[in-house]
Amino acid sequence: MLGNTKGQLVKKAVTRFIAREDQDVYYLHRQKLLDTRTPQVCELRMIGKGGDPFWVQLDGILVGDAAGGAPHCRVGISDVTRAQAEEEELRRARASVEEANRELQRMFAREQQYARTDALTGMNNRRYWFEVAEHEFEVAARYRLPSRWSCSTSTISSSSTTRSGTGWAIHVLERVAQVARAALRSADVIGRYGGEESVIALPVTTARQAYPVAERIRAGVAGIRVPTPKGDAAVTLSIGLTEMLLAPAADVPAGMTRSSASSIARRSNVRGETGRG
Repeated sequence: MLGNTKGQLVKKAVTRFIAREDQDVYYLHRQKLLDTRTPQVCELRMIGKGGDPFWVQLDGILVGDAAGGAPHCRVGISDVTRAQAEEEELRRARASVEEANRELQRMFAREQQYARTDALTGMNNRRYWFEVAEHEFEVAARYRLPSRWSCSTSTISSSSTTRSGTGWAIHVLERVAQVARAALRSADVIGRYGGEESVIALPVTTARQAYPVAERIRAGVAGIRVPTPKGDAAVTLSIGLTEMLLAPAADVPAGMTRSSASSIARRSNVRGETGRG
């Protein structure tokens, strides 16, 4: 392995042939052998005659002499270069697979985000919003939270932007979505219902508590101005608030669906202002 004759190795310290970076590995291996007096195994790099490093496994044991003197170390050396190369290749392959899995997870997360997001406004799309709204209703029904779930709807109305072309209408929708998201709380969920309509779920909120939220959105949208060839376009916002009131279980007639029997709606629809029901 070392490329030397037996005569060249006699009375030579083994550390002369161990790579400098692995000297500590050898000394720790020998010290543990002396301390525990049990066989020890380690792997390190040795340097051949041509100066090329190669991997070896050292199997060390303590051997006592026949005269009863102090025991000495006997070390067996096995070339494990090929095994090390295969293990390194396996590590690289495992790392590559793990990175591929992470990339797949990132791609899946992006696809999930795209699947529930309205591409035009960046809001939740209609399908996903209804999934979230249904979950919030289930929670309210399970814990019997009367007057604690509300929903608001908004209709964007801007005749000047519509006449100016689809591009302006799209820009208005984007601006309205930005204003609405900025006015909402972290627990609120906004989605695009379709066309110029959007819906907002405000969990554990009464209509009275939802009013300031709707007013913040209305005031923010009222300040939007979009330049068009015919002048700045303003946005008129219509907001309706609906409060879902859970009826006591005893009041639910047999045969009625939960949604129709467990809710009482209070609604107000106003244009250009926010009203209470």
